[in-house]
Amino acid sequence: MNASGKKMKLRLIMAISIPILLIAIVVASKATIDYTTQPYFCGGCHLMQTRYVSWERSVHGDAKATCFQCHSEPGVIGEAEAKINGIKYLYYEQIGYRDVQILKAEVSNESCMRCHAIDKMDETMQKIINPVQHSPSSHKSHVKNLNYSCTVCHEDIMHVTLEGASKKAWGSCKNCHKQTDFGCLTDL
Repeated sequence: MNASGKKMKLRLIMAISIPILLIAIVVASKATIDYTTQPYFCGGCHLMQTRYVSWERSVHGDAKATCFQCHSEPGVIGEAEAKINGIKYLYYEQIGYRDVQILKAEVSNESCMRCHAIDKMDETMQKIINPVQHSPSSHKSHVKNLNYSCTVCHEDIMHVTLEGASKKAWGSCKNCHKQTDFGCLTDL
């Protein structure tokens, strides 16, 4: 085979190999991203095992909400930042360095609203509590007007105790409102 024939063969091999390699990289990257987004992946770290079990026993575990859905900001940039922080956390976990908080424990209102539409929650809430209160209560008034974080009232239902018990959100109401405002809600 002459030199031009060898060059032609090399070009043909590269023309076939490079696209196949690129497709393999994309598929492997997608599979890795999907795998590392699953709660069982997060629960695999020693430090996260109790958090994983408490999530698993919560309403959010029942709904199969992922750690990533709550602990990353919506959008490509927020998701990329969460992945980068996760990689840093894995690195620190592997070298045994536990004195740095890297993962975002807070959950933003925007993350909650990925699944929980505020207007729909207000409709449901009004059916339950409106007969009890003199004035209508509203998620919108707490979140938008008072600028409260969803977690102020709902911190105990995201991750529950290891026994699986969680306070109802109504239990948090009495922290700010008088007990008499919720007189007929006996399970506070």
